[in-house]
Amino acid sequence: MSATIIPFELHLPVSLPTIEGNVDYLGLRRQLSRIDQLLIDSGLETALVEKSLESWLGQKTKPPSAKAQRNYQTHCRRALRCNISRLLLQEDFRGFAARLADSPLLQFFCGLNELGTIRVPAKSTLQRYACWWPEEEVHAQIQQLLNTGQQQPQKLNLKKPLDLEACFLDTIFRWTGFCCGTPPAP
Repeated sequence: MSATIIPFELHLPVSLPTIEGNVDYLGLRRQLSRIDQLLIDSGLETALVEKSLESWLGQKTKPPSAKAQRNYQTHCRRALRCNISRLLLQEDFRGFAARLADSPLLQFFCGLNELGTIRVPAKSTLQRYACWWPEEEVHAQIQQLLNTGQQQPQKLNLKKPLDLEACFLDTIFRWTGFCCGTPPAP
C-alpha cells in the first residue's frame, strides 16, 4: 500500500521565552533550531514519516481513518525529534522524560508545546520511539542528507559544500545502537 502523508495543520505552538545571559542554553537553542531547519529543508523528516507510514499502512487490513493516520504521523514526527534531542543531550529514557517535561525548548523542538495541557511522552513511550525505524533506514536517509550537503549545499542553506573526506561523523546522526534505546558509545 502506498503511503500518502495527510497534510494537517500543526497545533499553534507557544512561543519560547526570551532567555539572556546563558550561553549554553542559547547554543543549544541555536543548535536545535538548525536541526529543525535541516529536518524540514532536507526532506529527511518527511521521508522517514513516509517510510514509517508505508509500513504501518501495509500492516492494516482496511484503511485507517484520517484521525488515526494523523495521530500516527504525529507520533512519527515526535519519535524522530525526541530521539534526536535525547541522543544529543546523552540522556537515558527516564532522565529525558523528566527533562522534556521541564523544558519549554525541548517541548518546542519535539512538537509538544501547545496551548493548554502539555502531554509529555513517558519513559516507556520514549523507549518505543527509539525502536520506531530500522537502523538501516535511518542510515540511508542520513547518507542522503550528507550527499545533499555535499552536492547541493544551497538546498540546506550551507555557505559551502560539505567536505565528507574531512568530516568526522561522530555526531547525533551516528545512530549505532539507536534501535531499542541503546545509546551510542561516547
